[in-house]
Amino acid sequence: AIRVFADAGSVNEVLMQHMHLRLLIDRSFTELSPQGIAQLAASMAQVSYYHTGLLREIVSHIGEDHSVVFGWSTEHMYGALRSFGLAPVELPLATVRMLGCRYNSLLWEGSDAG
Repeated sequence: AIRVFADAGSVNEVLMQHMHLRLLIDRSFTELSPQGIAQLAASMAQVSYYHTGLLREIVSHIGEDHSVVFGWSTEHMYGALRSFGLAPVELPLATVRMLGCRYNSLLWEGSDAG
């Protein structure tokens, strides 16, 4: 039974590698919605498989287009930041500050709703 799961894990890892590589080529991940980009980054922490090249490009994209994170929820922020940290992917200081400000504003919005 362990062999079956190990084989399935290998297949899933290969599929993930292909998907991540496809999204990295020509930065096609930028065609995703802001929520889709967040879910892509967060999914890496969920399955413990990190494509650091793709994560670096996502960080670069966020630095180029700050509006991407304005569509993110607290769950999106948490998942993306978790993946960036566990990969690990170095974030420029300006991006760290911007993400921190956005996360803080989401927390304030949540406390106002409750």
